[in-house]
Formats: sequence, structure tokens, C-alpha cells
Amino acid sequence: MGRQEDPDFRIRMTPIFRFFGLASQASDNTTIPLPQSRIKLQDMCDAQGTPPAQHLDLDAACQVEQPECNHIPHKTSVIERLPHEILACIFEEAYSLENGLELLFSQVTSQWRNVAINTPRLWRSIHLLVDRPPPPELAALYLTRSKVTPIDITVTQNLYDDQNGAFYGKLLADHIHRCRRLKLSVYSMESARTILDFLVVASAPLLQTFDAYLKSEQQPAIQILLGGTPVLAVMHLRASAGFLPPLYAVTTLHIHNIQFASLIELEHWRDILSSLTHLVSLVINGDFLASPIWTSGASITLPALRTLEINVVDLDEPESDLFECLYETIDAPLLGCLSLRNYTDDDLAFLEDSWHLGATKFPALHTLVLSGLGEEYTYLVPLVRAFPYVETVTFTGNVQANFHAVLQLLQRADGSDLYWPRFRHLIVSDMLPFDHDDMRDLLAGCLAARIIVEKPIETLTIRKSDVYLMCVDDDGLLSQTGWMDLVRVVEVEGSSGNSEA
Repeated sequence: MGRQEDPDFRIRMTPIFRFFGLASQASDNTTIPLPQSRIKLQDMCDAQGTPPAQHLDLDAACQVEQPECNHIPHKTSVIERLPHEILACIFEEAYSLENGLELLFSQVTSQWRNVAINTPRLWRSIHLLVDRPPPPELAALYLTRSKVTPIDITVTQNLYDDQNGAFYGKLLADHIHRCRRLKLSVYSMESARTILDFLVVASAPLLQTFDAYLKSEQQPAIQILLGGTPVLAVMHLRASAGFLPPLYAVTTLHIHNIQFASLIELEHWRDILSSLTHLVSLVINGDFLASPIWTSGASITLPALRTLEINVVDLDEPESDLFECLYETIDAPLLGCLSLRNYTDDDLAFLEDSWHLGATKFPALHTLVLSGLGEEYTYLVPLVRAFPYVETVTFTGNVQANFHAVLQLLQRADGSDLYWPRFRHLIVSDMLPFDHDDMRDLLAGCLAARIIVEKPIETLTIRKSDVYLMCVDDDGLLSQTGWMDLVRVVEVEGSSGNSEA
């Protein structure tokens, strides 16, 4: 697209205009060599006293000098005086603020074009559109401009026209050795196979992130990049898990709502888990496993896993067994934080029969992040028994019922010991609506009971607005705030889980 065709050209060029403004200020202090003039300054200053006959001579002299003076701004403009190296640095800085400026830079002037196409770092983010303009040859040209610079490549195909699939597959294979981030968004299974066939034996020594939306019902997955991905740390799987690079170096895995026809079979899932020996963080959004979800079998140990987050996406689904499946299939000796979002009591009912496994499966678990659970404290009992060493609990969303339930539970004993004997920190994001008097009494009773048995709650993190409401009666008068002497209250703005005190 040419500059004249882009209505946002001036807006998108704002970052670089800012840099040239600084350069212009610097140039104001630069002495510009002017041509030797035949008109002396003193002659011009004395023009008022000059006889009328001499005015014609001065006018004629000015006419002679005018063309040369007119040429001075063009020859000495800010951009013309900047060395190409400095201009390239300005381009790179502006590019870091907004991607996609490289084409604009190359369409302004011949000087800008020469600098832009010879600055490899401007071409380090390449978007290959398989079924849309620009033509394939232009995509290849952009890739060559990056020379040997590490690059980020995005491959997109929205239509089912794969006539250029082989060309882009080979182009991708030719440059994958210097790719840092690879994002694939291909909606045709045939096109995905055509493109990725070129990557089966390729190596990607610089690849750090693999993000794939690929429709595929292939199980087990087709292996790609068998030549090695030694620094691949982050992986996003969307739509399917039909094409997978080596997983041995992956530390963070996100699985996003796998499509129904591509849900992962259990044995394939076990194979994936077995390869994730360095996985530190696992995030699952929505369904990903096929039914029947599991059968009996040995658990897979994830020796490095420290955080596990499971989000129920389909809120109309009466029950989710995602957590049950993971609870049954993995052991994580270093898991420290478990997040269960949009969960209901029924989703945790399985723990009534298998809570006794939790302490051995996740012995280091110290933090829970919960949302969506019910109003009765009894629903928490199996969860507390499964993870007895929890020190911190965060409730997200509208958690008035959850807060009420956990305060009840923390005053009760499991045999000879209190539930959650190591519990120290409670974080709630939104307690509204609630009965002020009832909540104050319940909170004060819980804090006092824990102090009596020498298991005190150390910090309570809540929103400032909730603290205010708990300190004011319905008539607007200040109420008793003795509970605030029993715990360190951390007041935050907005959501307690995302703000600082």
C-alpha cells in the first residue's frame, strides 16, 4: 500500500516525527555554511538611507541571490544532514514502538527507502498470508531483507485455497533456522499438512515460542522440527494438537479450547505429558480431552511443574471433569499454586473419595486460587483435606459466599487439628453484597479462634471499598472495628488479586 492510500499514515508516523523533532532541535545549533553573498549585511541595514536610485541595484542583487538561497533549505534539511546510521537507529526505535512501520519508511523518500531496506532489524517480524496479497515473491523479498537477523514469523491462511501452500512451506523451511517465534493460524487441514511437511526434519535452534491454531484430527500428532528445538520454552496449542515440535525444553504450555473433533485422546495426552520433563507452568482453557476422559493407569510425574491453572470456559456445561482428569493422571512434587476458575461444587465432588491422594500427589502445594464455588463450607472439606498444607487462598470474582464459607471452615477441626493449620493469607477480590454485621462477627470470630490455638491468620487482603463498608453501619456511623486489630489488613484498589496496596 502506498503512502497516499493509507489514511492513517500521519498517525502511524507520529513516533518517528517525534524523533525527528529532537534531531531538528539539535540541528538548530549547527552552523550551516551559506554561499558567499555579494550583498553585504551593512548595505542592507543602511538601505533606509540609501538614495532611491540605489534601490534598483539592491533589488537586482537580491534577484541574483534568490535561487541559491532557495536551494539552501533543501540541501541542509534535518534528514539530509543525518548520517544513515543515525537515521537507521531512529527507524529501529520507532519500529520498537509500533510494528509494521518498515513499509512506510521505505515509501517516503529514496533516502528513507535505501536506509529502510538495508536495516535488517526492521524486517524481523514477517507475516506470511498464504491465501491473500501480497504475492509470494514479495514475502520472500521481505525475508531476504532481514539477512541473518533472528526473526518472528506468522503464517495465516483463512481460506481453503492452498495453491501457494508448498511455496510458503519451502519459504518457511528456508528461514526456520533463525526464527524466534513461530505463529501458525491455518484453517485448512490440507494446507497445514502441505506447509508443515517441509518442517518435519528441519531444526529451529533459535525458536523460543510456538503458537499454533491448526485444524487436525491426527492422533498421535505429526512430529515436526525433528532436527531439534533446544530453546523452545513457550507453546500455545489452539484447535488441535495434531502437529507438535519436540517438547523436552518446553517450560510453559497453554492449551486453548481444543475443537470437539480434535479433542485429545487419553493415550496421546499421556505421551505429551511424558515429554514435558521441564514443564513449569500448565494453563488449560476449556475442554481438551476426548471422552471417555480417563481409564486407570499409572500417573505421569511432572518433576518441574510449579503452577497449574484450569479455566472452565463453557459456563453452561453442568459439570466439568478437567481437574478430575489431571488429578488422576499427574503427580507434581513441586507444584506450588493451583488455580481453579469458574468451578462449581459438583466439579470437586470426586475429591470426597480420593482426597487422600492429594497430599502425596501435590505435597508442596501452598497456594489456591478459586472462583465460582458454592455457599456451604462443606464443599471445601474434601479440597482442604486433599491439600492440607495450603498457606494462601485467593478468591476471585464475586466471592461473598466463598469468603463466608472459608471463614466458617477455618474455625473447625479435622480430628485433633484445625483445617489448614499452616493457613496464613486470605485474599478476596469482591465481597459485595454482604450483611455487614454478620460478616464482621464471623470474621472476628474466625480470627480470634485461630489466635487462641496459635494458628493465626496473618494478612487479609481486600478492596478499600469493602474495608470501608465493613467499618460503617447501615446508618452511616462508624462501627466496631476490633477485628482489624486481629489481622494485618492490606487494602487495595480494584481487584484484590491484581492491585497493589
